[in-house]
Amino acid sequence: MVSSKSQFETYGAKWIWVLAWDGGTEPTTAMAEDYYTSHGVDFGWFTDDQDNSWQPYAFHNTTMAGGVPWVGVIDAKTMEVVASNPSDVLTWARNLAED
Repeated sequence: MVSSKSQFETYGAKWIWVLAWDGGTEPTTAMAEDYYTSHGVDFGWFTDDQDNSWQPYAFHNTTMAGGVPWVGVIDAKTMEVVASNPSDVLTWARNLAED
């Protein structure tokens, strides 16, 4: 099932698109926005991982993340990852909205 931006907005889901880029330079927010919009993404926030609470460019600098897309569902109330690479993100958004 393909979900649209409006379906996610109905349940209050927010999207943050993080670019952990392995293109030889450290990613920037502008690079993230360019990358994702060139792939048809027209909603959410675009960022790099320079300013995360763990360490700057943690995802960019790890050998484990290169070229591996990941979707995490994070409960905004607890800031816990409640699903990792779920098959149906819209169901998770719906469930969290009901919580």
